[in-house]
Amino acid sequence: MEISRGCPFTCDFCALTGSGTRFKYPETEKVMQDIDRMDAALKAKGVPAWKRRYISFYDNNMAGNMPVFKEICEALIPKKLIWGTCVTFNVLRNRDVVKLMYKSGCRSVFVGLESFNPAALEDFNKKQNRIEHIREAIHNARREGILVTAGMMLSPLHDDAEYIRKIPRLLLDSGVHVPVFVCMEAAIPGTPLFNRMAASETPGLMPHCALHDFTGYTLVMQPRKMTAEAFTEEYRWLLKAAFAPGQRIKKIIDDFWWFLRKGSFDGLLSSWLLALGANTPVVPGRTHIPETDIPFPERVPLTAEHFDSQEAFEAFMKPTMVTDSEGHVLPQWRHGISPLRDSRYEKVIEVMEQMA
Repeated sequence: MEISRGCPFTCDFCALTGSGTRFKYPETEKVMQDIDRMDAALKAKGVPAWKRRYISFYDNNMAGNMPVFKEICEALIPKKLIWGTCVTFNVLRNRDVVKLMYKSGCRSVFVGLESFNPAALEDFNKKQNRIEHIREAIHNARREGILVTAGMMLSPLHDDAEYIRKIPRLLLDSGVHVPVFVCMEAAIPGTPLFNRMAASETPGLMPHCALHDFTGYTLVMQPRKMTAEAFTEEYRWLLKAAFAPGQRIKKIIDDFWWFLRKGSFDGLLSSWLLALGANTPVVPGRTHIPETDIPFPERVPLTAEHFDSQEAFEAFMKPTMVTDSEGHVLPQWRHGISPLRDSRYEKVIEVMEQMA
């Protein structure tokens, strides 16, 4: 389920910041009614009761309004559900809130750890993350029986090889051990970060960037501490090191005692599943460099049969370019995200409506 919209924070790289989506909550009573309706629908389909105990709240930041979040936690207690969600580190530093979360059934949370580099966090405008508080927040959660999962992001603007090589040790020291994923900071069109890059006289983005490159897994920002080739090589090294067997084993051992003492067996199971399953694979053939990278596995639900000719289909599937051969942002991208509202966008909507 997704019960809230947006986030109260304004991280520089975030698409929510770019779109101006602010934080909104429905009435707590409506949330509980939606849960009951979903449970009834699943029961009618023959889903067993033990499976209907588990809910993932797929919010960007479920605790964006603390008083309402506490109210929802209180309302969840009598339902005896097991749930997980996304929150920020400032939430986990509040021991009383973490206790309430566990009492209401929370057993795992995802947080945007992003970086251990203070300069990068400052540039991200991620004021809710403070290096000195990360370990405290993670221990607060584990002490109460809640697993903390986190994503990592490399900053082409601030991270050098020395820092990147320290990340596996920093993950162990923090208590995260194994991240859910490791990506690269990407200046998504429409975000404050992208607008800064577009306004710069010196190209801040890589040459030949297409819109499909802005996923976090292709380098779209010019590294400042090393060459693009060296940065992507360090990225591939980190993918292997962060998910190495030693990191996974240490997580299993360390989390085991925390969750065993609390009697949080759902938290323990979640920890094992993460330790064994989390991965951002090193894909053979990938350069992580725009224009030279191998095609993405993602596909739009369109084929040649939706068009009058093969030529029309190929023209439609041609990548939407964002930068030129030097890395300058193309003129049409300098004023919002209007290039998405072209005939191709309308065609996707038309086909999706037909499929629905």
